[in-house]
Amino acid sequence: MNFNAAIDNDSQITTFNTRKVSVKKMLDNPEQKDTLFKYQAVMQRSVRFAYQVESLVSSTNAEVRSRIKLAESLQAKLDWYATRPSDYPIVKAINDIFGTRIIISGVRQYEHQLLDYFIKTDNNSIKRGYIRDRGGYHALHLYMQDINQHLPWEIQIWDSVDWKTNVLAHKQHELIKRGRSL
Repeated sequence: MNFNAAIDNDSQITTFNTRKVSVKKMLDNPEQKDTLFKYQAVMQRSVRFAYQVESLVSSTNAEVRSRIKLAESLQAKLDWYATRPSDYPIVKAINDIFGTRIIISGVRQYEHQLLDYFIKTDNNSIKRGYIRDRGGYHALHLYMQDINQHLPWEIQIWDSVDWKTNVLAHKQHELIKRGRSL
């Protein structure tokens, strides 16, 4: 399944290397910034991607939620990274233009094996994976990217026992990025 086909086939999108272009450089280059938002708009119009991902696990007892980052959220994320002392590459800052969250009961006991499985058996599309356990948040994160001209996509795998604390921790994180707190 090639989710990036819509991006590759859109003649209005001029690609750039997401590892070499930084957030601050992009914000100074209207053409590259415009490309990022065209990328997001093409994905938003192609929401069938989210339904295809959800259908891949629909036969399990997992709860699956997918989304394409809204333009406002994308801009807020760029603005936040632009205020950081270091200049981050786009691939680091916008690593979740498409995201899927899979919530499975009991997955915590197998998360290390899952991480090993995805990293060892993948066909090079999983670029990074780790287990985040910080500030009341616990999840397995996988970042997928086929080539540097495509933005990474994120998969989060949560255990259902972590749902409430993860939601709360995520809300707190978003508020902190906007200069507020709960």
